[in-house]
Amino acid sequence: MRISNVVAQGLMDYLLSHIDSVTPTLYPRIEIYEGAYPSTTGSPDGNLLITITLKNPAFIINSNTGQELVYELDYPDPLTVTASGDASYFRLKNAANDTVLMGTVTGQAGSGDMKITTATIRPSLLVRITSFLIRLPKE
Repeated sequence: MRISNVVAQGLMDYLLSHIDSVTPTLYPRIEIYEGAYPSTTGSPDGNLLITITLKNPAFIINSNTGQELVYELDYPDPLTVTASGDASYFRLKNAANDTVLMGTVTGQAGSGDMKITTATIRPSLLVRITSFLIRLPKE
C-alpha cells in the first residue's frame, strides 16, 4: 500500500493531535498490561504493570524520506515498575485519558509493536522502551 505524501503527513498530524495536549502541563502516557490483548480500545483486560508519563509532545519525527513517515517516541529516563507480571500489551492514552491506540509488547528479541528491555516485569526493575515507532507508508 502507498499513501500520498500529503495524506500521510495529514494522517500523522491528526493522530498526533489526539495524543499530545495543547496544555503544556498535561501529559500523555503509556500503560503496560499483562493479560489477553483486548478486542477493542475500551476497558483494558489484565493487570496494569507500569504507567509511563510521556513528554508533551510525545513523538518526534525520525524520518520523512523514502517509503515511510516515521515518528519515534520521545520519553523520559527509564522507569521503575510497581507490579509483577509478564507484559503483553500497551495502551497509549492522551491527557484526557482517552485510549488513542494500543498494541503488543515484547522483550527486545520479540516482534511486538513496542519492545521493552524485558517483558518479565518485577518491582524495582528499571524498564526502558527500546523500540516504538509509528509508521505510515508514503509514495
